[in-house]
Amino acid sequence: MNFRQRVLSILKHEAPDYVPWFGDLDYYASALIKRGEKPVNFKLSDSYLDWHRELGIGFYLQGYFPFKTTYRNCEEKNYFEGNIRYHEFETPMGKIQEKYEYLPESYTEALLEHFVKTPNDLAVLKYVYSDAEYSADYSQSEMRKKQIGNDGINLVYIPKTPFMQLMVYDAGVMQLSELLIDNQDEVEELLEVMKASFDKAVDITMTTDCDAVMIPENLSAEMVGKKYFEKYMRPVQSEWIEKIRI
Repeated sequence: MNFRQRVLSILKHEAPDYVPWFGDLDYYASALIKRGEKPVNFKLSDSYLDWHRELGIGFYLQGYFPFKTTYRNCEEKNYFEGNIRYHEFETPMGKIQEKYEYLPESYTEALLEHFVKTPNDLAVLKYVYSDAEYSADYSQSEMRKKQIGNDGINLVYIPKTPFMQLMVYDAGVMQLSELLIDNQDEVEELLEVMKASFDKAVDITMTTDCDAVMIPENLSAEMVGKKYFEKYMRPVQSEWIEKIRI
């Protein structure tokens, strides 16, 4: 059996000849590019797949979103000031901003400031998600399918569940926890808007020619807890998993 056959057999609840070895080389590749040891387009090139083959590692990451997101009435801005990256939305409801710091020692970035800082930001974020439109973009899937062959699988992402998106990126653990105590109705209204928006992206992803679809959650029992998982995450995951299985 080859890498592709082994991992697909496991996903079909069958036994491969031995456990396949798949490695996530994305962060290492990013560091090599930053150090000038690999070309800027390395991760999208045929050489990236050859690198996996040389190391005897099956390919599955990084996944990608097979859709583009645009906004009808929001102005989105991305800009840098030194090592700080700013991401902003200007809307008729107000402005929200998130901020990241690039960390040269680890060749990655850290989230410093979330979109949601006060309860008033919930309405702005709700407007942003209700304003989002999605269109199919299969270009990377088509490219990867040709590059991978039998040396791995072509993996695509759908969005995180709305609750996880808020917890990891848009609000953060502490702010979301406080909002669920003092502004539960507003948070749940936002989650409904996000779910309706993300469903459109999910439906597009389901039409992609790929081997596997991942919900890119950051699950942790300590971070999420059973109560919030059962109420806000499991129903969405279950619905999306049924679409993936089809």
